[in-house]
Amino acid sequence: MSGIFSSIEISGSGLSAQRRKMDTVAENIANVDTSKTKKGGPYQRKRVIVKETSKASSFGTEFRRAHNK
Repeated sequence: MSGIFSSIEISGSGLSAQRRKMDTVAENIANVDTSKTKKGGPYQRKRVIVKETSKASSFGTEFRRAHNK
């Protein structure tokens, strides 16, 4: 049964990465006409870098960590 949960965790991780990419693209599009930031310089596009990790923690561990903050 742990195989199915592992598959769900992997899928969830991929979906989270894609969501972050979509949010970043939307932010870049929204700021396409921004010529000056609060710091005075031009808007610099943001990029998402996705890389492999050696071992992902379990959903339960992440859930508990999120609710203990």
